[in-house]
Amino acid sequence: DGDHVQTSALESFRRASTAQKTLEAVVVRTGFLTAKGELVRSIMFPKPVDFKFNRHIKNFLLFLASLASIGVIYTIVLKSLRGVPVSNIIVRSLDVVTIVIPPALPAAMTIGIVFAQSRLRRALIYCISPRSINISGCINCFCFDKTGTLTEEGLDLWGVVPASGGRFQEQVSNPNKLPLDSLLLQGMATCHSITVIDRQLSGDPLDLKMFEATSWVLEEPDIDDNSKYDIIAPTVVRPGPASSLKTPSVPSLNAAGDLSEVPSSIEVGIVREFPFSSGLQRMSVVTRVLGSTHFDIFCKGAPETIASLSKSETVPSDFVETLTSYTQLGHRVLALAHRPLTSSFAKVHRLPRE
Repeated sequence: DGDHVQTSALESFRRASTAQKTLEAVVVRTGFLTAKGELVRSIMFPKPVDFKFNRHIKNFLLFLASLASIGVIYTIVLKSLRGVPVSNIIVRSLDVVTIVIPPALPAAMTIGIVFAQSRLRRALIYCISPRSINISGCINCFCFDKTGTLTEEGLDLWGVVPASGGRFQEQVSNPNKLPLDSLLLQGMATCHSITVIDRQLSGDPLDLKMFEATSWVLEEPDIDDNSKYDIIAPTVVRPGPASSLKTPSVPSLNAAGDLSEVPSSIEVGIVREFPFSSGLQRMSVVTRVLGSTHFDIFCKGAPETIASLSKSETVPSDFVETLTSYTQLGHRVLALAHRPLTSSFAKVHRLPRE
């Protein structure tokens, strides 16, 4: 039944602790039968495209051919009435055809296409359909998609730019060098839809890359994957052994009565998750640090959307200029916002998305 075919994988593989019922799914399409496969096949084996430009060329050539036919008939009749030799009539008739339809026209167009293709190749632009070069000259508007969607298999994190006091700070290439109590680091480690399936992290490639950059580890309740749907225990993230910073310490008295620093563990529980929505252009999570008396809300999404939801005094004055500079470099930019939340555990689980 077509009404019961799930077309969105994002809805099928949500975090186990947020699902309400056990889910069973059957794969009905793979490879070229999927939407992405259709896109790849259309690139590898493009269908013939009938451009208006080509139709006009054909119509124009047919019009010239009809004029040439009239000219040939007129020449043959006129020369025959005057008693001109047959060889002369044939030559004059062919002259009319070559005048109306230049024989060098296809060769001239081919030479122009070959020359244009060689210039494109020198600019490291390779054309798999040379006949489309002439059509490209009519283009007056371009629409670009985000970089790397089709040309690269993975993603690389360029860096993060913290913002504090309404101003951007220095760019940080390695996020795991941020302090462990940094809200930006905690947001990167929690604001995602990653889950553990067969002891492997699974989720959106961008979320996986962002989480890996923090060098934190994600732990879900240690039960069978098929039994995770009726639990309310939160997923926990904590700094991993690869983290470049040590766990912060708190002052404590040792056995000798001296004040010393004792490592304090940091664990952040993901209490509630609102998955990414393309309509809203954002996702959000509700988290709680172990031992904290309040919750934290992290929201991640399109920079323009996050800025519109944030307090104006917290948005840097050069936000638009900075965003434009990064996008013009071809980077895919995401924004992250934070808000503290004072509420009970039960109210958090009944909290609406808006």
